[in-house]
Amino acid sequence: MSGLQAKFLLHQKALEHRLPLLTGWDMAGVQYLQCYDYRKLTRPFDGRITERDLDRLGAWQLIMRLIPLRMIPADMLAEVSPNLRNPDYSVPQVVYAALMFGALSSHMVARILAGEEVRDEVRFDLHQAVRPAREQWLQRLRWPREALHMVQALQQLTRELAR
Repeated sequence: MSGLQAKFLLHQKALEHRLPLLTGWDMAGVQYLQCYDYRKLTRPFDGRITERDLDRLGAWQLIMRLIPLRMIPADMLAEVSPNLRNPDYSVPQVVYAALMFGALSSHMVARILAGEEVRDEVRFDLHQAVRPAREQWLQRLRWPREALHMVQALQQLTRELAR
């Protein structure tokens, strides 16, 4: 079972049991967490993808439905867009990203268990936090171009899959 299929099943079970669920993504030093509160929501992933989508869309098309484009750093967009057609391509993951995810998610879980509210989305960009100011601005300026390339590459891939 693919990772996304397993994640979808987990969301279905959380919905059945009316439990909140944290989903995390690490992308080029960015931690992006989503809290799906199935005590309030009525569809897995709040309807962003369906079970049928798992069979008809590619992994990156699904991911782009789950992660808002504005949350993906320019470094990741530049890395992924030229590799959309490569079925063997995967994104390397690093230890500090996993550690950071653990810190962020455990704090959110503690708040949920204490009956406190948490944000629906949390994004922390470690790379931006430690870059010098000039590099931070260059990355912000680079993002629109990389986002456009990613959207164009996804549109092309969607057209090819539709044929």
